[in-house]
Amino acid sequence: MYAGAMDNGTGFLVSILDTKPSYNEEADYRRLLDDIGRQQQQVPPAEGFVHILATGSQWPQPNAMWRKRFAEAREKQLYPVHFALISPSPIVRGVVTAVSWVAPPKTGSSTAWSSFDEAVEAIESRFKRRLPILQKLYEEASVRAK
Repeated sequence: MYAGAMDNGTGFLVSILDTKPSYNEEADYRRLLDDIGRQQQQVPPAEGFVHILATGSQWPQPNAMWRKRFAEAREKQLYPVHFALISPSPIVRGVVTAVSWVAPPKTGSSTAWSSFDEAVEAIESRFKRRLPILQKLYEEASVRAK
């Protein structure tokens, strides 16, 4: 199941991928890519966009085809995106961290965290201001995910 919430004023996006209540890899990833594309159509704040993606503990790793599509989407980004992946898995977080070291995004940043609060704290530190919109978007996405 994919659920996303975007703020049209900032273009900030919070997404949730989980296997409950349902799982459809093709539809879920397609909707995620659609939201990423929609985000890039917005006018970004001076610091760039934010995208926080929270995954459930049972969410499987994307297969090679989807990893390629996500990499292509990242390459097409016109504006900086500060991406934060939230995963309960230390292995997944480690992979994201390693990839961002080896192949960092051309603009923005890519980080991985174990909790939403950690991700928000890091992004607010980077932006040097509080961003309460992120909590609001997370709550909206969470409601849609049920």
